[in-house]
Amino acid sequence: MSGGNPLEPGSSFRTSLRTRFPHLRAVVLAPRRWWHDRHWRRLHQELSGPDRALLEGQVLPALAASATADAPVLFIGVDWYTADYPARFEPGALVTVDIDPAHAQWGAPEHHTLDARELADAFPPSRFAVVVANGVFGHGLDGVDGIARALAGCHSVLTDGGVLLVGWNDHDAFRPPPLEPLARAAGFVPEPALGFREWRTAVEGPLHHVYDVYRRVTPATPTA
Repeated sequence: MSGGNPLEPGSSFRTSLRTRFPHLRAVVLAPRRWWHDRHWRRLHQELSGPDRALLEGQVLPALAASATADAPVLFIGVDWYTADYPARFEPGALVTVDIDPAHAQWGAPEHHTLDARELADAFPPSRFAVVVANGVFGHGLDGVDGIARALAGCHSVLTDGGVLLVGWNDHDAFRPPPLEPLARAAGFVPEPALGFREWRTAVEGPLHHVYDVYRRVTPATPTA
């Protein structure tokens, strides 16, 4: 018998354990994963609690009360903290998209795995009454060209007069390029809606979250 450590990676003992008990690794790692998930959920609440409270307490009820299968809401970006959002809407009144295939489990019954820059290719024109892009710009979609393309896609899939809600962090680590000129160039004008008194609302919190509300106009406003 070899004098090596039987627990070292690649040992015959560990190989035998994996063969005889294929689910052992999942059982062993379960407490670590539980702690990891709990840690990140707590951190998310500390960082995003204030702005998500506004979204869930004001915006979602307003959307759920007005959205229908004929005039649905498009929600860009889903995660574990959006898992209960579809249940707040009537069937067919909420459509979700996310670039990560693993996030489909938290989406609506109609969920699409796609890049926010591909909205115009994925959906017919004027399908949605409202588009919500919260925590998208500055969190992976950071450059001017990509944001402009995504905003153009939002304009394409919104009805005339439709509403675009953009949530972004006014924080050095996540701040996107100035969004108002890009939104105007894509065919939007700042205008309060969804219970917001102003078109731009800053939320007190660690990330300095900001909600911008725009109304779709036709055609797109020419750039200066």
